[in-house]
Amino acid sequence: MQLTGYIPCSKLAAEVQLTLDSISALTEESAVKQRTILRCAVLGLAVLALAILPSSASASVIGHLTFANCDGGGVTVTMTTVTWLPPALTGTGCIAAGFATNVTFDSGSIVPAEHGTINDLTPGNGNTGFLAFAGVTFNAPVIGPGVSNLTCSAVLASGPSCSVIAGSPFILTPETSGTLISLGVSGLAIDASSSNSAWSGIFSTQIANETPAQIQAAFNSSGSFTATYSFDGNVGVPEPVSLALIGGGLLALVGLKRRKARS
Repeated sequence: MQLTGYIPCSKLAAEVQLTLDSISALTEESAVKQRTILRCAVLGLAVLALAILPSSASASVIGHLTFANCDGGGVTVTMTTVTWLPPALTGTGCIAAGFATNVTFDSGSIVPAEHGTINDLTPGNGNTGFLAFAGVTFNAPVIGPGVSNLTCSAVLASGPSCSVIAGSPFILTPETSGTLISLGVSGLAIDASSSNSAWSGIFSTQIANETPAQIQAAFNSSGSFTATYSFDGNVGVPEPVSLALIGGGLLALVGLKRRKARS
């Protein structure tokens, strides 16, 4: 008599072995993929570490840079000049490192509240040795640029920025309580061992209760404005290629995390 649905033991054992072999192959494939992703993640982290740490071959001056006014200081701005207060030496003013400053260089660092000097700005002058602290100098061959719009707003509200005259490096932006005047600077920072650390940032000052059009008219009449200011910038930041590699490493880490979540 033959039993319906009966499967010989030998056939059942063969099917079980085939299933185990398939599971083993899938497990091995998954392990290989995870090892590949892990290697990419480790490489990405290594690139990240190289990119964010200062390198004597590429950028020995590095960090975040903020400036504050020295005691009794500020800035006086005319159409063509910037005079930093109080005067430090002939043609220079006093500047202080802000509390968010964390710049390091080959022989030390710029610490918050440390005082340095800054060159007064006149047309075509004041860019070499623009900023100086003990052990490090910031050249600024690029001042500005301004904007092409010369029609300054006559109301205090959000609106288009303007420059007072063509070629002016200053940007006037209307705000609800006054006008924001900004000045961009960029160049290279120099310490005892390096002269290729790129830096850039923006000086800004607020003129309360004055519209951009009123400031433009005052400048055109040889007027001036004196106010306090602030500055925010960076020096020795990673280059775009380094940033792309960092992104690749982070994406590899994300892929590894997602794959672990599914396993």
